[in-house]
Amino acid sequence: MAVSVSRRAALRSLGCLAMSGGMASSQASAAAQTRTFEAPPKGFDPRSAAEEQLKRYGLLARPTASSSQQYRQLWNRSLSRNLNVVVPKFRARRPSRRMLLNTERRETTNNWAGVAVRAGSAPLISIADTWTVPYPHIPDASTGKAKHYNSAWVGIDGYLPPERILQAGVDFNFTVGSSTVEVAPWWEWWPGDSEYFDNFQAAPGDIISCVISRAVGSAEAIVRMANLGSNRFVSFLARAPAGTTLTGNCAEWIVERQTQSANGNAPLNDLAQFGTIFFDSYFASSSSIEAHDAVIVDAGSGTPISMTADSSSQLLAVPSILGSTTFKVDRQ
Repeated sequence: MAVSVSRRAALRSLGCLAMSGGMASSQASAAAQTRTFEAPPKGFDPRSAAEEQLKRYGLLARPTASSSQQYRQLWNRSLSRNLNVVVPKFRARRPSRRMLLNTERRETTNNWAGVAVRAGSAPLISIADTWTVPYPHIPDASTGKAKHYNSAWVGIDGYLPPERILQAGVDFNFTVGSSTVEVAPWWEWWPGDSEYFDNFQAAPGDIISCVISRAVGSAEAIVRMANLGSNRFVSFLARAPAGTTLTGNCAEWIVERQTQSANGNAPLNDLAQFGTIFFDSYFASSSSIEAHDAVIVDAGSGTPISMTADSSSQLLAVPSILGSTTFKVDRQ
């Protein structure tokens, strides 16, 4: 069944969902987990701004001739334009969400499809990616009225134990029998709370760019997301839940389906029929990607992960690596 969506519909649906967690509690949680940067003045142009200004407003430093090719391409694609930089506001993402974790990830799982890389001699502290929000359809086999939660995201520390993952992405959720798909960007530092952006929206066909950077052993990180379709950009300092710090032993670029319950035995949601999701400009680094001597790990050397049905080997989604910084996930 084909579905329709708009940024207005996505935001309206997001608001209804977020209210279930309580407005006051959501704002308090977000305040405890984040610190936002100052908004730039009207007419601000990152292409001509001073380096101190870029840092002040939470933007990536301009690349130089000695920057990595991957970083130059990412910056030119994401920031070499007149951006609408907004100070992010947050609402609670579904409080019952639970990410299914395996004690040992392999090349097939029942909830992930994408690519993961393991750290080499030095931990990974930065990850970048650009992907296209899909045009999802409700699977023909879906029944009932339950809401199904799907998403595409990037993260650090999710593929290997201890799985204290820092991630950001875009949900594309649907309810069987409804004609609307809910599209909403979000971030999370598992096992802490998950937050939707209240003033940074996305719609099918939009191109999303995301960069996550932090230091090993730190409990803080900078998350930056841009919607290249609407030219909107957000950045903020994320704080880890108590007792959590970066391990940096892996990084991942994933399409996921979740459960709707914290019960470990709860069934996984149906996976939308999304055709193909393309990921490009995707790479990780064992240093700041802004550094001129950044050690870049092209994700094309990583492990492809295919998603299977709950209790069988039937494939639901399969990745194909197309190059050192490009891959796709095909819905089967």
